[in-house]
Parts: sequence; structure tokens; C-alpha cells
Amino acid sequence: MRWVHFFLAQKYFYSRRKKGFIHLISWLSLLGVCVGTFALVVILSVFNGLEDLNRSIFQSFDPDLKIQRKDRRSFSSDSTWFTQMKALPDLHHVTPVLEVNALARYREGQMVIQLRGVDTTFQAFSPLRTAIREGILLTQEGDYAFAVVGGGVMSGLQMNLQDFTTSLELWYPNSQPLNMMNPESNINAVSLQPSGVFSLEQRYDQWVFAPLSVVQELAEKEGEISCIEVYTADAVQVQREIQAILPDTFEVLTQDEQNEALFRAIRIEKLFIFVALLFIIGIASFNIFFSLTMLVIEKKEDIQILKAIGADSKLIFRIFLTEGLYVTSLGALIGLVLGIALCWIQQEFGLVSMGMTSALVDAYPVRIDPLDLGQIAFGVLSIGILVSIFPARKAVYYLTITK
Repeated sequence: MRWVHFFLAQKYFYSRRKKGFIHLISWLSLLGVCVGTFALVVILSVFNGLEDLNRSIFQSFDPDLKIQRKDRRSFSSDSTWFTQMKALPDLHHVTPVLEVNALARYREGQMVIQLRGVDTTFQAFSPLRTAIREGILLTQEGDYAFAVVGGGVMSGLQMNLQDFTTSLELWYPNSQPLNMMNPESNINAVSLQPSGVFSLEQRYDQWVFAPLSVVQELAEKEGEISCIEVYTADAVQVQREIQAILPDTFEVLTQDEQNEALFRAIRIEKLFIFVALLFIIGIASFNIFFSLTMLVIEKKEDIQILKAIGADSKLIFRIFLTEGLYVTSLGALIGLVLGIALCWIQQEFGLVSMGMTSALVDAYPVRIDPLDLGQIAFGVLSIGILVSIFPARKAVYYLTITK
């Protein structure tokens, strides 16, 4: 008798004697829940894939840990804590960096770029080597200085790496009093031969890498750096160790924390999509409410028979509540299976392409997150319970008035 409400609910759903209109609404309700659940699984998995894609891009550009002042001002690299930090055992390598905005000129073209000064450990260990599309990753060789430019700088200035007679000029305003008679004296300038071009994402297109000493001289910041980049296998543990050494005015950021604004935007958009689609499923589930209500009216005689053989109000309530949950659960299960299947096909075969020749990946990235599946199932079932309660109570009301 424990499962009698389930078997009766299942019988009512599949019963061929059920009136055609009610039967149609029940199946339309199931279809609506199925399509909504399917859409949720696919769209949330695409968001997960885009998040992973961004992380893979960051791994080629951003360090595992970034040490900087909280007020983003530059600081001296000659510090006691810097020496203590480099002595930590789990550090693979450490790169001091100075970042400034500068003007780049090449032939007749010019544009504002983000200039990053790095030492020789950068060209030896940087994962940016995997993103080099032309030339090599080289910023310094002996006494010669070179520049590694982003794809946006390359195309914007129409640079040619094979033209060894033309250099990339970098301009930066100096700290001398303004001289209106001789404007060029207000500018510090340096010429570098471009050695390579990297291509990652549009947000990195304006970057130019050059030797740290050259950038410090150009910006008149001798001995100063903007941040320290740390590469390690255990970022979380090393972050705690470094933070314990640093003064309170400094912070240590992981890759996710360095790009917190982007990840926050992705998660907020993902949340809004989840709520919007869940709302659509809720609207579609009103069909369950109507079909159950009409089913209760149709089954008044069955309710009287069940009462005569000893059924109480709890059993009647469970029968029609289970009927609504059965439709919701079956639709959610089919939607989950179809969504997971499509995402798996996309992962394995790249069914849907990005449609861009310059995209870093050929197909839309997807990743199925079990937590998302659990949240989808919980949300859909909660909607099923809410829309089934009133018709179930209506059935109990008919139980009390039938004779």
C-alpha cells in the first residue's frame, strides 16, 4: 500500500480513457518541461565551457600569482620581503614587471599600447611561447633589446617582421619641464626591433613586451616595478606563504582573482539565464496545473470509490500531487538526458562551430557541471510541487463533499 499513490498516478497519466483534451495538455506540459530543462542544460554548459576557455587563455598570459600594491602604484624591487619570497621552495620562477602606457610608432603609423617590461626569465619560462604566431619570444639577447607585440599592434601598425631596417619606436613623456619650442625634448623614445607576434584574445592585442631595463629607462622609473609575477604548481599554498611575508599594503592574486570582473560577469549572466529559463519552465508548468485540475474534476467518481474502500485525505492528496510530480520528473529526466547527450556530442565532435576564422577554438566549448544538473533538477521539481499542490487539495475537497 505504500506505493499505491504512485501506481494510481501513473495509471491516470497513461490511461487511454482519459478525456483527449486533458491527455493532450498533460503531454504538452511534459514537452514544455522537457524543452526548458534541455535548454537549461545546454546553455549553462556553454557558459561553463566559455569560463574554461577564458581560463586556458589566461594561463598563456597571466601568471599563477601576481603580487602588487593595493593602490596599484609602482614600488622598489629592492625589498627584504622580495628576497625572502624568492627563497620559498615551491616557486618555479619569479618575474619582476613594469607596466606603463606608451605610444608606439612604426613607419607612418602610431597607436597607444600597453607596454610591459620583463626580465630574461620571461622569455625562458613564459607560457606565452605557445601563443606566438610569427617570429619567436625574445626580448633580450646579449646587449640587444627586442619587442614582442600583440596581434592588434601588428595589424594596427602594419608591421613586417622581415623588414629589419625598420624599428618599432616607443615614446613616453618625460618628467622635464614642458618645452613648447622643442616638443620632441618632452618625450623619451627608444627603438626596438620586433622579434615576434602573439595572438590570444582581443583584450591582449595592445600589449607589447620589452626588456625591463629598457622600460624603466623609458618611463624614468629606475629600480621600480608594477608587480611581480610568480609561477608555481601550488598557487593556493604559495599564495598563503607569500601573503604572510608581504606588508599589509600588498596583495597576492591568483589567475581567477586577476580576472575577477570577467568571471563575475559570466556568473551573473549565467544566473540571469538560469532564472529566466526557470521562469519559462514555470509558465509552461501551468499546463500541469490546468490538466490536474480538470483531471480532479473528471475523477470525482474515482475519488468516491477510493473513499468507500478506505482511502483517506492523505492518500488522495498524494495521488494527485504525485501525478503532477510524475509529469514534471519525466519531462525533466528526458530534458536532462537529451541535454547531456547533446553536450557530449559537442565535446567529442564539435557539432556547432564558432563561425569565426580567427577564433581560438573551432567549436563552441561546453562543460557539463554536476552541480548545475542538481540545481536544474531541484528547480524544476520545486515548480512541479508548487503547481500540483492546489489541484491535490481540490481533490481532498471533493473527498469531503462526496457521498
